[in-house]
Amino acid sequence: MTGLLGSIRFWGEAIVRGLGLWACDPTTSDSCRYQTSLADICLVCQVFGCNGFSAAFKIEITQSDAETQLVAIKRNTADRRHNGWRIPTQPQKPFTIRITPRQSQSIDPEYTLTTLKVILKLIEKFGAIGAKASQGCGIISTDIRLNDDTITNWNNRTQKKSQPNKSNDQLPSIAHLTSLRSQISALPEAFLKTQINGNPNWQVASQAFRIWLRNQFRTGNNAQAKRHEIMGTVGGKNASKRSDIWVSQGYLAASGIWEVRIVAWNQNHAYKGDIQKSFESLKQLNTLNANWIDYPDQSEKFLKALSQ
Repeated sequence: MTGLLGSIRFWGEAIVRGLGLWACDPTTSDSCRYQTSLADICLVCQVFGCNGFSAAFKIEITQSDAETQLVAIKRNTADRRHNGWRIPTQPQKPFTIRITPRQSQSIDPEYTLTTLKVILKLIEKFGAIGAKASQGCGIISTDIRLNDDTITNWNNRTQKKSQPNKSNDQLPSIAHLTSLRSQISALPEAFLKTQINGNPNWQVASQAFRIWLRNQFRTGNNAQAKRHEIMGTVGGKNASKRSDIWVSQGYLAASGIWEVRIVAWNQNHAYKGDIQKSFESLKQLNTLNANWIDYPDQSEKFLKALSQ
């Protein structure tokens, strides 16, 4: 529950910042604290809650109790320093998210519900959800339907909400999000020596794509610092850092075509040019036979796509 709710909030923050409004980072000491009015806290905290202010909704999740096994996959290389990854063998069974807006004089229940629908629809289209998203999992399909009028009205109401006057600095925002979606006929297996076969809905792809991308940052000036800044690092001499590029596993889309999605948070990134260059190189790989759908870093295009 915590991982799922946290990822929903994360994408909510990115949407609000992309609209030019402020959203705090709840993991820092600068996070919101409610004192006397909604003007004290950001819009995301008005919906999800913060210190001194309850969330505007209650969420319940109903899902199958069946557990999925984890399987180890490793690089197809003589380098034994890497322990590989452990990922689930089966996708999650269908589950239901029940959202009940709380009656409040401060937050309109209808606005709360629409806000959560917008967030979940954006995740369905471009992102992922849950605690295992960093491993390429978390692609969802929902029955949420939004039209242009709903999104426009929600955007107008959001712009009128009371907000603290602060800067978003370098926090994730859909205004600086690059999303690629590839339709591929052959999933890359060159870097892996274990494949999950026989599954009709998804195949291992995230790790192979991430290895290829990481290798693009192994040469040139300051290569190690660049690679760790872009692709992340775990432990060592410095603190761990999350990757600024996320890659999904291969999943079977509604069209019956295999897809992989790649997302980069590149706002004010010191290596933004390197990230874009690696994406352009990836598009040119003839071995993938991929049809790339490119969503550049423009908030209005992301919101427009939610009704398509």
